Amino acid sequence: MKVPYSWLREFIAVDLPADELADRLTMVGLEVEEVVRFGDELRDMRVGQIKTREKHPNADKLTLCTVSDGERDLQVVCGATNHQAGDKVALAYPGQRFLSLKTGEETKLTRAKIRGVESEAMMCSEVEVGLGEQASGIMILPPETPVGASFVEAMGLADAVFDIAVMPNRPDVASVIGVAREVAALLDLPMHDPDCSVEELGDRPTEQWAKIEIADADLCARYVGRVIDGVTIAPSPLWVRQRLMKVGVRAISNIVDVTNLVMMELGQPLHAFDYRRIAKGHIIVRRARAGEKMTTLDGQERVLDDQMLLITDPNGPIALAGVMGGANTEIEPDTTTILLESAWFEPGCIRRTSRRLGLPSESSYRFERGVDPQLQAKAAARAAKLMVELGGGRVMPGALDVVAKQAAPRRVKVRTPRVNLVLGTALSQGEVETMLKRMQLPVVESRQNETVVENPSYRVDLDREIDYIEELARLYGYDHIPTPVSSTKIVAHETSIGERLESATRNVLTGFGFYEIINCNLISDKTASAVGELFFDTPVQPVRVLQAKSADLVNLRATLLTGMLETLARNHRQRRPDLELFEIGQVHLPGDGGRPVERAMLSLGLSGRCDDEGWDVRPPEVDFFDLKGTIEGHLKALGVETVTFTASSNRLLMPGQCASVSVEGTVLGLCGRLSSAAAQAFELDAAAYVAEFDLEALASVAQFKGRYEPLPVYPGTRRDVALVVPEATPYEAVRQAIDSVEVPILRDYRLFDLYRGEQVGGGRKSLALAFEYRSDMGTLTDKQVEKAHAQIKKALIDHLECEIRES
Repeated sequence: MKVPYSWLREFIAVDLPADELADRLTMVGLEVEEVVRFGDELRDMRVGQIKTREKHPNADKLTLCTVSDGERDLQVVCGATNHQAGDKVALAYPGQRFLSLKTGEETKLTRAKIRGVESEAMMCSEVEVGLGEQASGIMILPPETPVGASFVEAMGLADAVFDIAVMPNRPDVASVIGVAREVAALLDLPMHDPDCSVEELGDRPTEQWAKIEIADADLCARYVGRVIDGVTIAPSPLWVRQRLMKVGVRAISNIVDVTNLVMMELGQPLHAFDYRRIAKGHIIVRRARAGEKMTTLDGQERVLDDQMLLITDPNGPIALAGVMGGANTEIEPDTTTILLESAWFEPGCIRRTSRRLGLPSESSYRFERGVDPQLQAKAAARAAKLMVELGGGRVMPGALDVVAKQAAPRRVKVRTPRVNLVLGTALSQGEVETMLKRMQLPVVESRQNETVVENPSYRVDLDREIDYIEELARLYGYDHIPTPVSSTKIVAHETSIGERLESATRNVLTGFGFYEIINCNLISDKTASAVGELFFDTPVQPVRVLQAKSADLVNLRATLLTGMLETLARNHRQRRPDLELFEIGQVHLPGDGGRPVERAMLSLGLSGRCDDEGWDVRPPEVDFFDLKGTIEGHLKALGVETVTFTASSNRLLMPGQCASVSVEGTVLGLCGRLSSAAAQAFELDAAAYVAEFDLEALASVAQFKGRYEPLPVYPGTRRDVALVVPEATPYEAVRQAIDSVEVPILRDYRLFDLYRGEQVGGGRKSLALAFEYRSDMGTLTDKQVEKAHAQIKKALIDHLECEIRES
């Protein structure tokens, strides 16, 4: 909410420096995010007066003027025709920067020759200074404007604008008057309301002009209508456009601008209809019908559902209640009669409508949070008064005020002993009552140690005694509330298995050179469909978010690989192909009874080259074995010595380079190379390797016990074996055969060569393995090594269809 200081001062006589007031407001819970110095960018501009106006010597449509800025005469070339000698104008000099309201682009004024004649300055239109969107000519200032004065100061543009973060439970401060109430309470100053008296000079009462019918009282509790006849549509005066510009609202016309002005001033959204376009002057407030359509003011046709509220006439929709008006009743240049709407709509209905249609507005912003249900008649009177002042015409006698549902006033008892107990203060009942009255919270009864307060209708956040105690704390000052010495014992937090696992995983993978990524847990329908069809064996219906904040992000992810693949693709598009990434996060899968199941997962992603290019070495591309080695290294760091990789199949991964990862029968996850179908779906034009693991399964096999192994004292010895096996025999079968026999002096073994060729025959392959033997008891003898080596060879022959060749 943007609140100009000058507007605030109309209701309360406050003279604090803007920055100090911003700090004071922030300390009582109204966070001022920024104080914008409005008009600073135009401070170099001056008020000039045209002394002479002549035809440009080289152009028929240009004029050549001599303009005085109070100190010197300047030669100015101008393309407008609405000026004459003696006019006061806004004068800008070379170097002045202008910001376009339409495009947001900034331009800089430079010294230039126009058709051979040098122009030393520029006479500005309202477009350049941000007071309009169309420029039919330059801006002519009032005759009394002093020549040479600062344009910003002379026109009242200089101001401090408070940009206040409005919390969802404080809709009352989404208005200038709401902030004024806070300032009055904070500084203990008197304030006054805006003038809402309206002179009704019409010839016929409003009830003869219009009829209002509320069909759905649960969504519209009150609807006030007023008729103003004989208005003239024209641009608003400068002071109105200035105010709207400062709060970030575009000026349109005098009648529409009044509705916006009153909304920002009082917090009550209003809407002005062209009366002649409302069939029989009959307003009907009802739910939309499923599939019903209407075209809103932005020219878009909207398809509605039966949870949305409409303003209609007997012929159909004329406005989307609380969100946006309809194009068929828009105020036009020839409009002469206005039907003014001021209503209270149910916040949840407006919130759903705005979200589902992706159509936020200043009106929906306020209705969603809840407007004052007693403000409608007052706001309508204020707007009718201003419309007559700015557009002429007459206000018809009386207002149509249809109340479908009346809220009962709420009363709450505030106990002084309870206030002091909660806050740790020693306030008297008199002090409590004084502070309540400063906040304009009416005291209706005062008893011993107890004050009965009737809650104002605009404070929707106050309901219980504790709410009022919080209000007293704000006004009293948090810095004045004593802080007792705590006797609470601090108990050390016992780290859970899951926390230890996540911490260890981060340490290990970052040590391997991986970068952690954090992706949004919401995905689009397109992404959910692509992964669902490729990754899961059976189609998985994603868990859908009911109140999504974005039209694209509507589903909870069922796998971390969606974000991983999007991140890989995004980096490749930015020419950053060498990636080693991991993510730890939650996924959601459909569960029994409609309740989603949440799981903690770990994903890995590799692509590009495994190292930086050197002087004369080009590192190889990463492959499946880089991913496999990472997984083995990670699990080994978690105390898992033996990992099983079993060939598997998954449409997301490439056949032959896809494996299920398990430890002693516990399946941890899946790893492999991305399939061409998946790469195409995610627009990834390079090889990528990914893996995903269930952290709960990983925690069940992880060992967090510290291990210590002394450095070897005695030398070891090596024996090699060449093993010829059928082509289909996986290395995992060889490993299982070796591990099936217990050989205490066998310290390690590894595969170091793979051979296919004529020497081993077709359909067979040779695997070369190196075995390391060592003892901690002494130097091994050849006899001890040969005996152990023979045990291993026998195990290989017993478990595999193989031929052993010693080397």
